[in-house]
Amino acid sequence: MLFLLINTAILSAGIIPKESGEYHIKAKKVTHLEKSKAYILTDGTITRGSLSISADTMIINGQRLNAYGKVFLFDGTNKVWAKRLLFNLNTQKGIIDDAVFYVKSQHLFIRANRSYKISAKSYILGKFSLTGCGNPKKPFDFCPDWQIVGSSAKIVKGKYIKTLNDRMLVRSTPVLYFPYIYRNLNKKRRTGLLFPSFGYSTHYGFRYNQPFFLVLGRSMDMTFDLKEQSKNGIGIDIEHRYAASRQIGGKTFISYLRKKGQGVEKGKNIWNISSTHHYNFQHGRILAQYNHISSRSHYGDLNNSNVDFYTSRYVRSQFLADYNYRNWNFGIHTFLYQDLDSTDDSHTLQSLPEIVIKNNDTKIKGTPLYWSLDSHFTNFYRKEGNKGISADATPAVKFPYNIGAFRFSDVLKADTAFYRNN
Repeated sequence: MLFLLINTAILSAGIIPKESGEYHIKAKKVTHLEKSKAYILTDGTITRGSLSISADTMIINGQRLNAYGKVFLFDGTNKVWAKRLLFNLNTQKGIIDDAVFYVKSQHLFIRANRSYKISAKSYILGKFSLTGCGNPKKPFDFCPDWQIVGSSAKIVKGKYIKTLNDRMLVRSTPVLYFPYIYRNLNKKRRTGLLFPSFGYSTHYGFRYNQPFFLVLGRSMDMTFDLKEQSKNGIGIDIEHRYAASRQIGGKTFISYLRKKGQGVEKGKNIWNISSTHHYNFQHGRILAQYNHISSRSHYGDLNNSNVDFYTSRYVRSQFLADYNYRNWNFGIHTFLYQDLDSTDDSHTLQSLPEIVIKNNDTKIKGTPLYWSLDSHFTNFYRKEGNKGISADATPAVKFPYNIGAFRFSDVLKADTAFYRNN
């Protein structure tokens, strides 16, 4: 029996066969068992590329590694803490007992009694529990407020986690069942099913949403969200997003629901459309927004949380073009309104267009005074009823001054307005 004390890293020559690759070994103590030709490492660490394994006790016999005690494995992406590891240094396959996996990119902790490393990048887990409530500094303090437990899981480094026969527990109480869960670990966007959502309320009944994410290009994608509400109906939400550049982008959202209900409500189609597009340039912007809903009374059926649609009588669409030059702002604005209390907008007054001219505080030369201007010209239009124009201007002169640490302003302004009905 031969004892070696080692304080620095050494090559594994003579300890690990050459066909297993070039490993580096660091240990407080290395014991060579001549009869079995095995090496025992105390407080040892072996590394090869991005792979690192450390443990209180490690036994290396040819290509076989047996690690006990506080075992830690890092594959370049995932961290694994375990009580025991049986590992093939050539194939990088092995068996892991009493392990906690930490997927850093998703902050997920997965605990399993027995796991299998089936390749350099893949793991198969037996019965497991998964949670986002954990601390990588104390991986075995595993008492989360919520967790998902299942019969098996597969982790592929940097790609995905797949789990089977899953139950979600909240403080040890089962609340939901999932036959299958797929979670993408790739930071790049990928087409596929997203995590479903469930819920229940007295108004909607049982709710199930299954979203599908579709990648259309580097700067464009869509989401299709199929939904069923046991008391309300079935439908779909569609959202399209794009960003042609940092200055140009937009999104369009369409929501549709076919009512269940009773009587006249049964089979009724409920929908809304919302679309926003923008172009920002150095001295201004162009913004186009379109909004339309089937009726105010059914906005709750679409599960929309926008308070404006519940409290306002009108839904507004708008087109804005603004240009800024020094202290001046010039704008052409168009506002179109949908009257939620009417089935016909022929009597609804629209702003076609509104011209805005503003001047922010501009110093009057040779004086301590500043002047400003806020003016609007609006053409009001509707198919039925009175039409008209309005013009208003508010010039102002400001005298700012300081008293101690405080700043005050005296303002003199005049409000002028003109109206005419056609």
